[in-house]
Parts: sequence; C-alpha cells; structure tokens
Amino acid sequence: MRAPPVFVTGCARSGTSMVAGALAASGLNFGAPRYLNRKKGPNQPRGFYEHKRVKRILVKTLLKSMGADPLGQLPLPPRRVISTVDDALWVRHTLPGLLEPGRAYKDAKLLLLWPIFRQAFPAARWIIVRRDRMAIAESCERTSFMRKRQGVGAWLEWVDDHLQRIEDLKASGVSYCEVWPDPSRLDPWQAVVEFAGLAWNEDAVRRALVPGAWQGNGGAP
Repeated sequence: MRAPPVFVTGCARSGTSMVAGALAASGLNFGAPRYLNRKKGPNQPRGFYEHKRVKRILVKTLLKSMGADPLGQLPLPPRRVISTVDDALWVRHTLPGLLEPGRAYKDAKLLLLWPIFRQAFPAARWIIVRRDRMAIAESCERTSFMRKRQGVGAWLEWVDDHLQRIEDLKASGVSYCEVWPDPSRLDPWQAVVEFAGLAWNEDAVRRALVPGAWQGNGGAP
C-alpha cells in the first residue's frame, strides 16, 4: 500500500456503516465495488461497506483460529489477543492485495483483532465509532443477525467487553479519531473526514446520511 490504511471499527450496532458511508461519499476508497458489501435491509439501511474478501479471508480466519465466533458474538477471543509475528506478517502481506486499489477497511470485528492489525500496520489511522452502551445493547437485541446472546443484559456485558478493547486500542499508541455519529448534525463529521485525509465536503456527507434510520442514543436501527 502506498499510504497507511484507514481502519474503521467500533462495537457492532454503533454506526460503523454510517461512518464508512460518509467517508466513502467523501472519497475514501474501501475497495473494488464488486467486493464491497452494499446490501441494504431493515437492519442496515445504508449497506455494510465491508469488503467481502477481507472479511472472509482475513478476519473470519483469524477469529476461527482463536476458537472465537467468526461473527464476533459468542465466544469472543481473549481481550489480550496474542499478536504473533506470523499472523501480523500474513495480514501485512495479504491485506494490500485484497484491498487494491482501496486503502480503507471497515469492520466492527477489527476491534477484536486490533493487536494483530496494529503490528502489521503500525502507521495505520484508526477511526473508532462510539455510541451509548444501552442503545447498542437494545439495537443488538432487535437485530435479526445478532442471535448468539439473548436479553439486553447479556448484550450489555458484550458491549462492556468491547468498550474495554476500545480503551486498550487507544492506549496502545495508535493514531486514532473517535466519532459519535449523528446524521441529524454535521458537526461530528468534519473532524473524522479530515482525519482520514479527505477534504471536507458538506454536501457529499449530507447526501450520504439517512437521518430517519437512526434515533441516536435512543435506539434504532
């Protein structure tokens, strides 16, 4: 890769796809369109913006190798993921070929594997998406593909595990920007767009957002 990659991650159901969509509209390349998951539905009105080959070949393979759920629900990998040299070299060798000509990857499950990706790409920029913990848990409980835990209380434990991983990632010395997305306001967006190395384009971001599909800290989607 000619430039360090941009990784977009955060707890699932926190708005990572919304952020990726706004960044894509601003010019960030998430990979060849034929590999990009843009499928929309009631659980994801914007599409997921995940690169299908990276998800299958790298992310799911690494999670399976740790005995963790490839969907990132149950069980989770240890919080202190052991970043082996072999894993990091494999990621560093494989990711650019999968993403070319893109240079960004979005996946909530990166938060479960960040030590490996940090070792592989120490200069990467990390965009960490945040949302109220109860809103995430309630969204998980409503979402059709989040089925490996039952009840808001169980999802809150899962969210809290992810919040600890966020703090671990931030404390590791990576270059990062946190964003609390809100499609009804533009002020959270300029900083994250510029952090990704893009020019701020208010009209492009405004067109990418779907305010009616998001109720902020209150719940939906």
